[in-house]
Amino acid sequence: MVYAIGEIFLVVVGILIALQIDNWNDENKNFKTEMVYLESLKDEFEYNLSVLDQTMQENTQLIKDIDVLTRAFDESVLDSISEKQVAFLLNPLGKEILYYPASGVLTDIISSGNLKLIKNNTLRQKLASFSNGMQKIKDQEKVASNLRDNLMQIASKNGSFPLMFEYLEGGTPDDMGTASNKTLFQVLEFENNLELYKRISQTTNSFFYKQLMEEIEEILQVISQELKTI
Repeated sequence: MVYAIGEIFLVVVGILIALQIDNWNDENKNFKTEMVYLESLKDEFEYNLSVLDQTMQENTQLIKDIDVLTRAFDESVLDSISEKQVAFLLNPLGKEILYYPASGVLTDIISSGNLKLIKNNTLRQKLASFSNGMQKIKDQEKVASNLRDNLMQIASKNGSFPLMFEYLEGGTPDDMGTASNKTLFQVLEFENNLELYKRISQTTNSFFYKQLMEEIEEILQVISQELKTI
């Protein structure tokens, strides 16, 4: 009887040890996976921070270009510049400012259900909600894009793209008849949309992009702390 009990005891102990080894193996595997994720997330968010900084610089330059452009609504200024100068003043409106971050690593972690492997609660929550912040950015950029499209439509009705492109490409128009882009500065709708476009761009930089930059910096700080403690 005692012998039988001893055998049962040894079997139970063996099972417990096997389970413990399995748990240890799982934990070790999860730990290694988490480390790979943290390193990859660090690279991805550092890249995104760099891209965001570049996007903000481009947006800042656009705002400055619009400020210069709006001076042409002053009749004395408009009379003092040529059609060629007007073409170059209008040219920055042709560029659309959009933020294109990399998202492959974060998307893979979330879609695979492996976000739970990130042990730091603060980091896990920030990663889970990051897409919400990005959607706000896209919505804001859409507003700016719509205003830019409005400006292009107004310009196509009241100005001359062929004349503008001729000058931008280094040409000297021989005979464009009465074509002119100076007429745009007599259109109130163009002035109003230009002012709105500038203010939306300013808000995008000073609030939306700035807030996103702070969020990315916080994420990178937590990741760095996690990697240091390992």
